[in-house]
Order: sequence, then structure tokens, then C-alpha cells
Amino acid sequence: DLSLSRADLIGAKAAQSLAGVLQNPRLEIGLGRESAKAVLQDRTSQLQNFGVSQFIENPAQRGARIASFASLSQAQEARVDATRVQIAGLVRRAAYEVLLRQAEISAADEARALLESTRARVKLRVESGDVARYELIKADAELIGAQQRSQVARLALEQARIRLQQIVGIDLPAGWRINASLEDPVQVPDRTLVRGQLLTRHPELIALRAEVQAASERVQEARASRWPGVDVQLTQLRDRGVDRPARYETLMGASVSVPLIDPRKAAIDVAQAQVQRASLALRAREQSLIREFDSAWASLDIAALRVKSLNEGAVREAEAALRVAEAAYRFGERGILDVIDAQRVLRLIRADLLTARFEQQAASIAIQVLSTETAP
Repeated sequence: DLSLSRADLIGAKAAQSLAGVLQNPRLEIGLGRESAKAVLQDRTSQLQNFGVSQFIENPAQRGARIASFASLSQAQEARVDATRVQIAGLVRRAAYEVLLRQAEISAADEARALLESTRARVKLRVESGDVARYELIKADAELIGAQQRSQVARLALEQARIRLQQIVGIDLPAGWRINASLEDPVQVPDRTLVRGQLLTRHPELIALRAEVQAASERVQEARASRWPGVDVQLTQLRDRGVDRPARYETLMGASVSVPLIDPRKAAIDVAQAQVQRASLALRAREQSLIREFDSAWASLDIAALRVKSLNEGAVREAEAALRVAEAAYRFGERGILDVIDAQRVLRLIRADLLTARFEQQAASIAIQVLSTETAP
């Protein structure tokens, strides 16, 4: 996408240069003979006609056209910046998704190891006759589920790595790693400052304003096209007679298109409609960006609250509940199902914590993209 945007920028700059090119002059050459019969002799002469013409465009029309293409070039420059910021945000988000999948693998392996240890203890108690065999069957079923979750987590990691490489667009070196963590501190700019500058600094809005300006210049160009310009002509006729002196005739004139049949009203109306359309697109995008900013900030607040509540409350309580269940199982006060249920609750809460941390980072990246502070 970035390469396509840069190619469009090259095309826009070329179109801007083309808009200011002057028309080439026209050269006309004519050769002929003239003959006339008299009483005593025939008269012949050679005729040569040389002419040159140059179209002089209306300066108002030419200036409006050049200004229009210059605004379109500025719009494309802003779109290149917008594409660069968007891709940088996508790369960062995909990188944190890879970190999320890696953390999920670690959590799945830890849960599987815990279930393997639990199953080993249950097997000993079943063999000694302390508990019924169905507890071992339950532990085996939970262990199979843990192994499947571990495999699914590894597949999800591979898919996340592929998505990241697709976004980057180049082949990454073998064994590449990401130097970051889901627990990295979230850095966001001041909300009031960013919200105030959003409508003036965002590259998409800069591009849309440039397109509105280009459309306005096209209105001026359409109005000026009623008098497109003057065609200046210079012609010289040479009559070289055989029996008389050569004769030269030089003519200079000009021609202009008079707007009687086509006053260019339709072209002006079309250009004005384009201005209205561009203005509506600008206002719609302004409102959309404000909503996106408020939504991203609300998502950040919600994710931060979830991280705090899970990390400081739910995880600790689930860990304490698991310790109590394991102790009660060792003393024969509870069955293995209570231990497995406590392990499941802890696993789900830790998974929610990982997801909340990823959503917190993703919301932070979205805010940075909107504030154009994400650098490639």
C-alpha cells in the first residue's frame, strides 16, 4: 500500500508539471503556382505561403488549473503520510499480537504441566485405593484438553507471525524476535491536546482539505474557460513572378472563441458539485475521526481497568482458591474435581488478563495512529 501511495504521488507531481506546460506553436507552409493568359503572352508565378500561430491561454484558466493540480499533489503527499502511519500502527499491533500468542503458549504449557502433576498424584492415590478410578479418568480428560489448547496456541502463534510478515512486506531474518512485552507501560499523549489537534494535524483531513481546494480551483478554471485564450497568427505570402518584381504580403491576426453557444454553465455546475461533494466528505471524515478517537480512548480506559482488577484481585483470589483446593485434596477433604475446577478458573482468569493487556496496547496504538505519533 505504501509503494502504491508513493507511485500515486509521483503521478500527481507529474500531472502538476504537465498542467503548466505551454502549447507548441503551429507552423504552416504552402507552395503553388499562379497563371494568367494575356493577349500576347502567358504569365506564371510561384506562390509561397508561410504562417505561424501561437495559442495564448487565458492566464486565469491556466493559473487555476496549475493551482488545482498543485492541491491534488499536496493531497497525495498527505495520503502517503497517512498510509505510512497506518502501516506503522498495523505493524505494532501485529507485533503485540505475536507477543499475545507467545504468552498464551506459555500459559498453556504451564497449565498442562500443572495438570500433569495433578494427574500423577491422582494416579498414585488411585493405585493405593484412596480414591475412585473415575478421578483419574477426569484428570486424563483434562490433560488431553490442555494438550490440545497448547497445540492450538502454537498454531495461532504461527498465523500471527505470518500476518506480521505480510504487513511488513519483506522477508524477516530467520529466528526473529520482538523486543517488547505485553506488560510494557502504555504511553499515550495528553487527551485534551490530541483531541484539539486531531482536526488540524491528521493527514487524511489534510488530504481532504487539499481536495476541496483543488475542486474550488476547478470551479475557477471552468469559469475562466468561457474565454479560453487568443490564437495569434502571422502569415506571409510571397508571389515571385517571372516577368515582374516579387510581391510580399504579410498578415497578422488573432482569433478568439466567443461563448455564445456554450457559456460553460454545465462545466461550472459540475465543478461546483464536486466542491460540495469534497466538502461533505471532509465533514464526514472529521466526525468519524472524533468518534474513532473517543472510542479508542474509552477502549483504553476499559482495558486498563480490566488489567488492574484482574491483576490485583481476580488472579490472586484464583491462585489462593487453587492452593486451598490442593491442600484440601491432600487431606482428603475434597475431590480432584474441585482442584481441576480451581485450575480451570485460574487459567481462564490469566487468559482474560493476557487479552486485556493486549487490548490495552492495541487501544494505545490506535490513539497514537490517530494523533500521527506512530513512526515507521
